[in-house]
Amino acid sequence: MVGKAGGKGPGRIKRLLRTVALLFLGWVAIVCVWSAGFIGIKCYSSVPATRPPAVSPPEGIAGYARAEAFTYLTLPEWFIVYSTDEYAGFIATRRPSDFPYLGSVRQYWGFYATACAETKRKHPFETGYHVMLGVIGASFTIESSLRYVYEHTFGWATELLSSTDSAEDALARRTAREYGTFMHRTPWYEFPFGSRLAALWREVPLTGPHMVRKIERRMALTAEYAIKAVYGFIIRKASGAAYEGEDLRIYARVADTPLPVLSDQRVKVVQTIGQRQSIVTLPRYEDFTATALALTARGARFTDIAGNDVLLITALARRGIPTSFPAAELVSVRPILSDPTMQRLTLRVRVGSLGEAVEQLARAGASVEHLYDY
Repeated sequence: MVGKAGGKGPGRIKRLLRTVALLFLGWVAIVCVWSAGFIGIKCYSSVPATRPPAVSPPEGIAGYARAEAFTYLTLPEWFIVYSTDEYAGFIATRRPSDFPYLGSVRQYWGFYATACAETKRKHPFETGYHVMLGVIGASFTIESSLRYVYEHTFGWATELLSSTDSAEDALARRTAREYGTFMHRTPWYEFPFGSRLAALWREVPLTGPHMVRKIERRMALTAEYAIKAVYGFIIRKASGAAYEGEDLRIYARVADTPLPVLSDQRVKVVQTIGQRQSIVTLPRYEDFTATALALTARGARFTDIAGNDVLLITALARRGIPTSFPAAELVSVRPILSDPTMQRLTLRVRVGSLGEAVEQLARAGASVEHLYDY
């Protein structure tokens, strides 16, 4: 009888763990099916893959044109970067349990839906890129929902019983800030989560104030950093071949631009057309925004970028400002979840009117956040 009674405890724990594992696997399956269904319903396009560029590329320059669809499809990808920034800024002064994890998930799929609404009827279906967006969207959804559940149970309890001032919390805040900065220029899976895990156990004392919180955070951060280190390694190996050698510069044509304006070291002049027109290359991704804005601020006027005459941009602004601009068409408005006084405007601008659009936004009190290249 004693043996039977003593076996009840471990048996219940095993059943509980099995139930939790099955619930987790079921949730992962639901998210993956949702992601695939979302892409099939919201995003699939039957537009022929031979759609020509909006502006004919110059003769003799191979690889000049890039598909216009990417100025829209990079929007949800970059939202994860900005959401990571928001999280780092949020937990610097507030409790992790108060962060709007589920709201961030809704915004990712909302931005993705916005991108697909713009591309579905006009552009060929970019299979590889949609697969990537589906994978990172599913990963973001799973991670954020797990964080929501955990931080509203165990995390919330230790916040009440102890505080958020443990040495482990300090490491988590520092890592979140570094991770947010890192993602602006480098894929997330390159971040050294393994070294952060090592720092947690080597540099953070095992004992100290707020022991309840210390133990809980140490276990939570250990699991988070270890899983991300392993998952990042897998993604890095799987995607390394795809990203190896990818062109890190993009072509553009600028007009009415004296050559001194093009002396910026980030700009390379490929060919001069007349006295005030040039074909140039600019850096892509994060540096594209800063470089293009610097050129327009000095009077440069783009006539096309990679054979495209339309560019998607986002701007940050106080809520309540006018959102109608002569040189920019409003595509969507969404609140900044961590700061209810702010909003993110998504706008479509003509490449030739980029300078005017930036000036109009500035006069309205909005600041350009990102120019989405191709």
